Amino acid sequence: MTKRKFYVSFTALLHALARNLVSEVDLGDGLFFFEASRLYVMGTGRCRDMIPKELEQAFGNDTEGGRKALEAVRRSVRRADQLGTIAWQGGGKPSRTGARVSDLLVKNGYTSISGSLKSITSPDIAIACEQAGLDLVVVHNFSVLERKD
Repeated sequence: MTKRKFYVSFTALLHALARNLVSEVDLGDGLFFFEASRLYVMGTGRCRDMIPKELEQAFGNDTEGGRKALEAVRRSVRRADQLGTIAWQGGGKPSRTGARVSDLLVKNGYTSISGSLKSITSPDIAIACEQAGLDLVVVHNFSVLERKD
């Protein structure tokens, strides 16, 4: 059985999808906390013009593949909002955002990482999850998925 994935980088997730390292099943079972804002991920407001560049970087000339992957991510994010498997940064102090990450993990059956979380960057979240011994693959860089468990 594969480990549940915790997506903490929107960009890394797009690159993983482009390399077929993540499936829609993985997305459906995943936890999410992106450094990117909800507006950015969902492509609303002023942020909607920035997504095509990310898709081009991840998918190259495969615009159809990029579009489908983005739709899959957005479906999964909407579902995660309903299921409580996503937390968003929001404004405010970094300590409050760190608490959101820990709250998400605890709510989904994992232990808190608040004591070991140095910052809210995706690499630091990955380190804190590893130090806590959480049974998750923290996707902060698509290359973590290329390793054999």
